[in-house]
Amino acid sequence: PKHYRDKLMREVRACVRRRMDAVFAEQERNGQQQRQMGEGDRLNMLTHLVKEDLEFVRDELVGCFPSSYEIFEVFVREYHAVVVEQTDPLVEQPGLLEGGDIVGLLQWARQHQMVMRKELGVPREYLEPPLLGGQEERLSQALLDIICRNVGQWLQNDLAAKTQIFVERAEPPTVYYKYYTMGIPGIVFKILHEQIGLIKESNRAKLLCDFFTQVRVLLGHNHQAWKTIMDRETQRQIKRPEEVAPGLVDYGIALINDQYQCVRETENIAGSLEGSLSRTYQERAAADLEGMKQDFSEVMEFGMDSLVEIVYSDLSEVVEMLFTPAWYKGDLLEPVVKTLEDYCADFEANLNPGVLARLVQKLMERFVVVYLEAAHMNKKVSFKKGEAGNKIRDEMRTASKFFIRFVARATVNEVFKPVEFMVSLIEQPPSVIVIEFLNVKSKFPDVPLQFIEDVLSKRSDASKANFKSVIESLRADANSQANMIVVKPTLFSKLRSYK
Repeated sequence: PKHYRDKLMREVRACVRRRMDAVFAEQERNGQQQRQMGEGDRLNMLTHLVKEDLEFVRDELVGCFPSSYEIFEVFVREYHAVVVEQTDPLVEQPGLLEGGDIVGLLQWARQHQMVMRKELGVPREYLEPPLLGGQEERLSQALLDIICRNVGQWLQNDLAAKTQIFVERAEPPTVYYKYYTMGIPGIVFKILHEQIGLIKESNRAKLLCDFFTQVRVLLGHNHQAWKTIMDRETQRQIKRPEEVAPGLVDYGIALINDQYQCVRETENIAGSLEGSLSRTYQERAAADLEGMKQDFSEVMEFGMDSLVEIVYSDLSEVVEMLFTPAWYKGDLLEPVVKTLEDYCADFEANLNPGVLARLVQKLMERFVVVYLEAAHMNKKVSFKKGEAGNKIRDEMRTASKFFIRFVARATVNEVFKPVEFMVSLIEQPPSVIVIEFLNVKSKFPDVPLQFIEDVLSKRSDASKANFKSVIESLRADANSQANMIVVKPTLFSKLRSYK
């Protein structure tokens, strides 16, 4: 019959419309159930229905029509057109969608394309216009905005609650697996794992990498807050101990433990992603996660430095007597070691073993720095010939025995080398000091000239006549090496009194 093909095509389109209208009407009648399912599940049912219908067309109807009618293509295009009409409105205002619905839409669009192309063999050109109006990137950004907004709020709320507990210190920190904690890792990584799981469901690697980038920024606010809080409480403890709540050291330990655990959790996330992303996204994710690790480590190091400040503030009265007449009369190192033992017993009992050695090493380095700075800071300092060097060596042996309990002997010996140089400045005759300085300068290029002058000027056998030429030679050598680049700062760079 005339125009048979045109009439057939119109009827095919009408048939598809009637079929899909019936499906949508059924969904409306089951509206409550459909809403509980979510958009993704509802659309997955739609994909399943379309697939079954098109399989029937391919297997039962195609053979009933001339090949020139391309009847399968007609059905595919018509079904696709109806699907697009139903789904495009969903992305017109992505800001009104819940995160789970966006994930469902992104999942569905990907799955629908796979079903059409891989299972039914539909060419790409039959599936035009694209699903979701080609707005996947816009949806992804909307999802990222929702997730980051929620994560930011959750982190802010947790920080406020933890800050109050930290500052008030009404009770000792919680003990978890033998060690103090404030529960920061449990909350932070519960939040992160939930959101990572949600993003993974969308099968969009770029979105996951964008999330890591944004999370690092959000966590950065908390990191800075913790450093500010720890510094403020530490200064209050040192300057006005009678005005602060007890337990700052315990809460400092808890903060350090939490940051250490956060480092480990970040490593676990990085490990879980290996092999699951393309090389480009794997490298980007690894870089962001490594940055997050460093950020947590920075707060952990700051916490340890704060505890070191507190410990040595308790020793300030003893430190002020180093190398003075009182130092020669008694054993000033005994109360120092006793104080360090008391603190380290607390650290050993409540601090994660993974960071204990690092904290004790910081205590040891500060011990050496304080010892060296005393030559400049203390009043009435005098290095008595034959006596000062022997006393310093005895004290270093005693101190080394203590620190070796926690830190490798080789590390202890290396940290104490600047004190050995100090002893040589005290004991060496003026004629060899310049040579000694050049030898030491090769190992410690950042040794301050003023430190050497301080030690030499306070030798009991010092005289202007003996040391004038030595000081001038040292200054000349120092000026000739003024532009030397210090590749790796040593303990001498930590001498605050020579900044």
